[in-house]
Amino acid sequence: MDEKERRENQNLKENPLKTSNEEINLETTSKHMTKAIFFNFLMSYGSIPINLILTMIISRIISEDAWGQLIYATVIATAPQIILNFIPPSSQQIIIYQFPEMLINKKKARIKGILNYFFKVKITLSLGITLFYAIFSIILWYRTKDLFYILLLFVSPQILYIATNAIFRDFYIAHKQYNFQPQFFFIGKLITLSFYIILALIPLNADVKLSILAIVVTLEWFYAIPFYYYHYRKDYRNIEPEKVSWQDIKSLTKFGLYYSVSNASWLLYKQFYTAFLNIYGIPSYNTYDHICNNISSKAYSGISVSNAPVLSDLESTHQREKMLRLFKITINFVTFLVCIIIGLLHFLSELYITIIYPSEYRIIIPIVEIYIFSAFFITLQANYKELISVTKNQRSFMAISLIENAIFTVLAFFGMYFFSFEGIIYSRLIGWASAVVLFWFFGRYIIKEFKLSILLLFKNFIALIVIVLILVPVIFPYFEYVILDFLNAEIIIQWASGVLNNLFDFDTIYVIEIGVEFILQAFLFLMFFLAYLIMFRVITKEDISRFENLGFKIPLKNFLFRILKKILRHEK
Repeated sequence: MDEKERRENQNLKENPLKTSNEEINLETTSKHMTKAIFFNFLMSYGSIPINLILTMIISRIISEDAWGQLIYATVIATAPQIILNFIPPSSQQIIIYQFPEMLINKKKARIKGILNYFFKVKITLSLGITLFYAIFSIILWYRTKDLFYILLLFVSPQILYIATNAIFRDFYIAHKQYNFQPQFFFIGKLITLSFYIILALIPLNADVKLSILAIVVTLEWFYAIPFYYYHYRKDYRNIEPEKVSWQDIKSLTKFGLYYSVSNASWLLYKQFYTAFLNIYGIPSYNTYDHICNNISSKAYSGISVSNAPVLSDLESTHQREKMLRLFKITINFVTFLVCIIIGLLHFLSELYITIIYPSEYRIIIPIVEIYIFSAFFITLQANYKELISVTKNQRSFMAISLIENAIFTVLAFFGMYFFSFEGIIYSRLIGWASAVVLFWFFGRYIIKEFKLSILLLFKNFIALIVIVLILVPVIFPYFEYVILDFLNAEIIIQWASGVLNNLFDFDTIYVIEIGVEFILQAFLFLMFFLAYLIMFRVITKEDISRFENLGFKIPLKNFLFRILKKILRHEK
């Protein structure tokens, strides 16, 4: 190795994203990404205790079918967001992908003018839609006396929240201010929890409880709006908005019109999917689907964060090579982390559903344990969509999205028609996997400089499947027998069951047994995954050094990295 090559390798280790002609403040970029990851993780996993209590209460004060009807009413009420997606078109793409560039060029007056225009149009339209739903629901309820129309009346204002919150949320993402949403999110959850507890304690008719619950669920979404507006006014109070006309908006919408079509097609599929479950299945199918999505989202929500503004900064300053390097470095860490969480949640699902939900919900445990793997594909797809959105390959992106949604629709119909609810859930898992392959192909052959190996994408998932579905089930019976026999666990389980039996309404012996199984299975899974990490050099010491050099501030980072460096191997 000559002296020049040695210096280049040393520079790459010190800063893996830097090339000779690249200029960007990497420290600032890393801080923004670190904040985004931290606050997203806090909101996703910090709210778990509150969400568990909320779920326990709602599953006990209303039936499966009633819960399914409430979900269906909410979907019908929010269906007009497909229309709002186009009026004005591309609003989300303009805010997330063009506002950062305007901020760099110090065009805050233009930003304020565009936002004011968006607010006027979307709020006016959403108020009209809410009024239409109110009149429509009252007339149909008066004629049929069907409780569903009362639920539709109470949840219809959610479309107003969707229109308003979407603008504020995207606005703060564009400004890289990630701390607002968790604050307001927790305030809303705590207020909702207090209403749920009161509702559970007051003896009321089941229909009355369901109607009140619809009101509470709707109000939960509105608590954040005044706080969002206050901070927006404070930051932009002294800025005179630039006058914006429809022609100005029209020139901007060319940027994201194809993305709006893609989003609308996905929203249309979701409406079709929920209606399909309600019409061709039973109302409880929507409840089961909600539970599957809720548990699956726990695997990816904490590490799925919008880095679009950071990627947009790099793209707008013509630093695509650095942007792609950053994506490649982080994708390996992201897939590795999501696989660990998926494995743990797979083994936790039975215990979670048994404790949180009444006994009649246990029939969906096998479905949840399989559908949890969709989190891997959802994570990859979200990362690909952001990367490709930033590169502005609009028509190709729309074509891929339309093909993806067509695949989802065909698979959903096929799965439901031939295999009932299990079929439609498994068809979605296949759909997510197909979507990732489509976006990988798009990234590799359309964005030609982005040649990420498909093996790099799926190697962690293949290891996850082998460990979770083969190695742990084969080894676990022997491991469990040795450990429980050594600890004389039967006596401990009987004693713990006697203590807990008076506190809970479920079979405590069964719960303790599956709790012990989860602990042992999780231990085996982590040991196997750690062995895979070391043997196949999934993450090496050099990767850790590169990650450190990105400037991310992670709690206990030094402690964790010291441990990893002791057990990891060098690159070949």
